[in-house]
Amino acid sequence: LPYTTNVSSVLATITTKNSGLVYLKNIKETEDEEDTFIYHSSEDSIDFSEPRTLRILALNGEVWRDYEVKVNVHQQPADSMNWQQMATIDELAQMAHLKVIATGEERFILGSDDTTTQLWVANADGTAWTVGNTAFDGDAWKNTVVKNNDLFVLSSGEIQRMSSGSWTAITPDKTLQQLVAAASTALFALSADGTLMISDDDGATWTEEQVDDTEAPLPTADMSYTVRTTKTNSEIERVTLFGTSNASDYLLAWSKLIDTKKADNTTEWSFVDTAGDTRYVAPKLAGMTVINYDGTDMAFGQQADGTMSTTLQSYDSGITWKKNTTIVLPDELATGVPFGIAADSANYLWIIDHSGQVWRGRINRLGWGK
Repeated sequence: LPYTTNVSSVLATITTKNSGLVYLKNIKETEDEEDTFIYHSSEDSIDFSEPRTLRILALNGEVWRDYEVKVNVHQQPADSMNWQQMATIDELAQMAHLKVIATGEERFILGSDDTTTQLWVANADGTAWTVGNTAFDGDAWKNTVVKNNDLFVLSSGEIQRMSSGSWTAITPDKTLQQLVAAASTALFALSADGTLMISDDDGATWTEEQVDDTEAPLPTADMSYTVRTTKTNSEIERVTLFGTSNASDYLLAWSKLIDTKKADNTTEWSFVDTAGDTRYVAPKLAGMTVINYDGTDMAFGQQADGTMSTTLQSYDSGITWKKNTTIVLPDELATGVPFGIAADSANYLWIIDHSGQVWRGRINRLGWGK
């Protein structure tokens, strides 16, 4: 039952097979008190603040069976958020760019000083972070995607793949400008001239993608992506690429459907076109980041004064955006960019600010067992 429901006086309709009689066991006030059973009428209320025993007596008066009944009440409000500061990493305060990555149950932070990108790895609960042994070029922080819980990083022309803690180098057959997205069967990137490319073999070979509108702008900055299985077909994934461009004052979105059972991914990318209707578009914000959370796309960014904007939420893969008031970020977050945010497999949001604070929070209902 919902949070704050009072179950100390509940009317319950109880039916039985073969006209059995319903009796209710008393709540003992002392250990020495004897068990007693009283006949239950549907007009009498029951105190379910603790488990109660119902005795069903057969009409012959000789045979019975006892049932324990427990009424569950949520102990948290469903749509509230609780935040916990997990750690402070002082070195992050020196970084010009920050990004949080979650691969299944693992979390990573990438920090770049424009010359080198360093990778921090979290312990099991995220209270301690250690610097990895591998350093990347200054742009690697934005050249990072996750495919099937493997981490792919484009650095100095090579793709580094981390799987189960081990790194493998992959040399792509094309010159790539940026890794931009991933689905369960493919990686996506921009070529040196800004063309969308696809790789079906974890980054070794790349081919040009088709788009439905060659005049529409592709994102050039603040790129992020989401991938979800469609609600109508468990074999179809929708990958949506988000980002900003000097060609638009709003967040840009492109989407592609992928049949995971087919050997190729020949469907074209579709531009999410508002057709001039700007009532429900997402404005271009500093540090714009879109993540998959609560089964929807959620956009985070900062306003001109450096404070975090109200979270924007899209249920239709970037066609329309509405304000989400459930996600309230910690008041203690340092204002200004850079910042980073990601969601892990346990539905926790992980956020870092430019002072090095690491926070973890979750909408309560997303942590409830089912």
